[in-house]
Amino acid sequence: MSVDLTTYIKDDPNNRFVVDSDKVVVTNLKRGDGGIVSKDYGVDFFGDYTHTGRVKLTARDNGSMVFFGALTNTVDELRNIELASGDYLAHLWSNPTASQRIDLRECDGGSISADNSIGLSLNTDYYWKRVVTGTAATLFIYSDALMTILVDILSLTLGTARSYRYHNAVVSYGQTGSIPEISGEAGDFDLGLAIAGNIDRKMGKGVARGLTRGLG
Repeated sequence: MSVDLTTYIKDDPNNRFVVDSDKVVVTNLKRGDGGIVSKDYGVDFFGDYTHTGRVKLTARDNGSMVFFGALTNTVDELRNIELASGDYLAHLWSNPTASQRIDLRECDGGSISADNSIGLSLNTDYYWKRVVTGTAATLFIYSDALMTILVDILSLTLGTARSYRYHNAVVSYGQTGSIPEISGEAGDFDLGLAIAGNIDRKMGKGVARGLTRGLG
């Protein structure tokens, strides 16, 4: 089930984001802008997981970027997390040259590692699935909502098997003085938060199974 993004907290000093229940629309976000749409799920909530969602890029300058589906342990622009030797795991629209791509990116104590997709198209919906198990992170990119037409697979060996607290639907990079702009949308975030899954994480597997049987 997709999360309701209107339950997230928006910090958007430059008015770049419009938040609907199922998506965040980004307009003319500069690489140097601040901006976060995030929710606190609790300490160590996200460990091993499978998340899915949808993204579309509608306009971009060379050098622009926007992150989506980012997991962090603090609420901040991702450049600030890097400078503070912090941690995050995210993917992003990255536009280093005349073509656009999606990157899978980890910051581990300030150290960056990434894997990059093939060139992708503007004004096209892409559907993604990110799977993390221990130190293995894999991002599958599809061109259809049923996730049957595979476009690319990205993978990282993470520096640390780490759990995260905050889910950032969209977050800016926040590199001071950087002006390239990007527009698009991200949404349909499914974090696997079924009732039984939440009970399992918060109350213990044996209790969850008993409650699930009692409910059914």
